[in-house]
Amino acid sequence: MKNANKINLNNSNLDYNTMNISALDEGIENTATISISRKHKKQDTTHFNEHKKANKSTKKEEKETRNNLKVKIGVLADKLYRNNKITKALYNKMYNVSMGAGRLNTLTTTYQNLKGFTNAETLVKKSQFNNTLKQTKEGKKALNTVYIKYLVWSGEKDVRDSYLDKKDEINESIYNKTGKWGDMADWTEEQNKSLLKILEKHTTFTATGDESDIRKAIKVFISFAIKLPYVLQIDIVRVTINKEDKDDNYYRWKGAEKTEDKGIIYMKA
Repeated sequence: MKNANKINLNNSNLDYNTMNISALDEGIENTATISISRKHKKQDTTHFNEHKKANKSTKKEEKETRNNLKVKIGVLADKLYRNNKITKALYNKMYNVSMGAGRLNTLTTTYQNLKGFTNAETLVKKSQFNNTLKQTKEGKKALNTVYIKYLVWSGEKDVRDSYLDKKDEINESIYNKTGKWGDMADWTEEQNKSLLKILEKHTTFTATGDESDIRKAIKVFISFAIKLPYVLQIDIVRVTINKEDKDDNYYRWKGAEKTEDKGIIYMKA
């Protein structure tokens, strides 16, 4: 009877329901293990490889651009320092930048700001450069104080009578030489200017932005001044930006004059 009560647990046809035996009673170690092998389809990596190749090419180009910028920064800094445009401290800073591992955006901004001091009339300090660099990075535009000294060639109303007398005198002198009554079209530059009252004037205003913005602001002022009544010509004599004298290559616009046939002509350096 004892042998009849024994149950073969390894019997694969064992019915747990009829025998009232749970799977846990059988023991985990006696449970058959089934291994399922799945064959995975090979993935198409063409797109990934193309992206990887393109990314590698972009990084190579960026590295070359960074290296070129570092060389430009080093060369320009050396030139400015030798020409007494920047201080030794600023030169050392630029040297470290040219030898470092700066990011492309940083190198580009540094080079552009350094170029802005090429025509500086006074020695540019490290603190001044850092301030300009900070404003550029923050997207802020510098506020510049512009002073202009200029000459106005004017046929003002209060000298109109003497103007007419002088005009007749010039025309008569032309008649005596040519036998034909003179006309303003025949006048020399000196004869034209002899009729005008020359006034020396000054103005100061603010211009927000960089060198290009300052030039635009100066042209706007010239355009305003030349359109005033009785003003025939404007000549820019002196310009200072933030108390620094600038030559005409910096501010570019030298004046303007009114002509009968072409209207207003703006004069460039």
